[in-house]
Amino acid sequence: MKVSKSDAIFLAVLTVPEATISQAVKNDQHSYVNIPANKSEHLKGKPGNYPANIRYYTKDNSYRVSNNHLFSMHGKPVIIFAVIAQGEYYFTYLENKSLQIADPLQIDKIESEIIRQKTITNN
Repeated sequence: MKVSKSDAIFLAVLTVPEATISQAVKNDQHSYVNIPANKSEHLKGKPGNYPANIRYYTKDNSYRVSNNHLFSMHGKPVIIFAVIAQGEYYFTYLENKSLQIADPLQIDKIESEIIRQKTITNN
């Protein structure tokens, strides 16, 4: 869990455009696509527009969320660790850890870590 490396952390349900990503992979013509994220709760960072879009590059790389992992999260409640660049959300570079099933225990750990970091920076 890399709370400090994320500009925003939120709970959402993703609508993954699997056909678009699969076609890009098949044709080896990669680009950024928008992954609609219907946010339900903001844990860290300034709340943005609802729903949000996560910008996602279709080519698999070892340092980011894999296509298969993304596909497996479609329609499920998830925790998203994101960075913000030019006003857009991108998954934090934490491999598949930047996109996790929204488990109540994990959410509690994240909220505790956010509070701990705020306490450190305010002292």
